Amino acid sequence: MPFASINELLNHFYYMVPLRNILGNIILFTPLGFILILKFKRLNNMMSVVLVGVLSSTFIEIIQLLLPNRSFDIDDIILNTLGTMIGLLILKVTKIEKIFGFTVVQEQTN
Repeated sequence: MPFASINELLNHFYYMVPLRNILGNIILFTPLGFILILKFKRLNNMMSVVLVGVLSSTFIEIIQLLLPNRSFDIDDIILNTLGTMIGLLILKVTKIEKIFGFTVVQEQTN
């Protein structure tokens, strides 16, 4: 059920549990938003980045079904996708690719 584990974490008595789990999932996927834009010219809009974020996170969650002591959690997919979106937004807002000398691949290579 979406947002069930997030709600449960937010009501935890120890503040580090939600901080580690919620922010950890978001921060873990933030670099993906950067990499997708910098590396792939076709993934230059929010919808494409969100789709790759959802698919990547879903793939990881499905693999966790096969591992002992791990489980599938829809909230992890939501948080990971949010992290991917935040990475894209940070890149777009800060123009960080220009600061570090990266060029966003948008030109056609001949």
